[in-house]
Amino acid sequence: MAALPTLADTVSGVAVASYFAVRNPEHEIAARGLIREQTELPVTCSHELSSKLGGPSRALAVLLAKAANERAKRKAKQ
Repeated sequence: MAALPTLADTVSGVAVASYFAVRNPEHEIAARGLIREQTELPVTCSHELSSKLGGPSRALAVLLAKAANERAKRKAKQ
């Protein structure tokens, strides 16, 4: 957790994925809260994207969604 305040120096957003988040998103929500408390970074949680995908697929989906969002933001600034 000590590294959270400096995280914004190296990344533009955070994706949080836990294996059983569709059944109980409590851990993802807690992680998102900690990240938001200590950084200004946008955070996306896997349970927000789909309740039908398995853990690994949700993890990949949240990473792809975050990457696509950042790419769209960069394009909009051009």
